[in-house]
Amino acid sequence: MVGIAENLKLNDRLHLDVQYETLIKDGIILSLSKIEFRILYCLTMNRNRIVSFDKLIDFAWKWSSTVTRRELYVYITRLRKKLDDNLKIICVRNRGYMMTE
Repeated sequence: MVGIAENLKLNDRLHLDVQYETLIKDGIILSLSKIEFRILYCLTMNRNRIVSFDKLIDFAWKWSSTVTRRELYVYITRLRKKLDDNLKIICVRNRGYMMTE
């Protein structure tokens, strides 16, 4: 990803390494699947804004029309377990997801 910062600070404990597609928590590297990374990256770049279900699916799965909201929910659940308690991914009913502190 040319022209993008290599590390995105999520909070004091979490950094997203764009080059290696990893999450760094308290200096420990947590591996992310490609889908998890793309979802987290999209939410990070749109922090405190609602990202629609469709936009997240399009971004993470690269326009695959067979992915359901249920599959997205599974990945969001996995990400929530890896994040800090102060950083939350919340669901806005019938609209999408939003990352907040």
